[in-house]
Amino acid sequence: MPCVYLLEAVRAMPEALGDLAEKVEFRELDMTNPKDLKRFLELNVCVFPSIAINGEIVFNSVIPSYEVLLEAICSRIHD
Repeated sequence: MPCVYLLEAVRAMPEALGDLAEKVEFRELDMTNPKDLKRFLELNVCVFPSIAINGEIVFNSVIPSYEVLLEAICSRIHD
C-alpha cells in the first residue's frame, strides 16, 4: 500500500514547479507491475517509502516536507 502522505506531496509538485514541471517526469512505481519492480530493484531501494531523483535515492524511508521536496527537485533540474 503506497504512503498517502508522500503521494500527496509528490502529486503537488508539478503545480508548485510551474514552468519547470515540463522538465520533470513524476512516476510512481507499482511493485505488482514487473516493469516497475525491475526499476525498483535497479534503484536498490531497500525500504518504503522512497523518492529517487535523477536515478538517485534522495529520500529513503523519510517523508520530506513539501518545501524540502520542492528544493530537492529544483536543485536537480538541469537546463
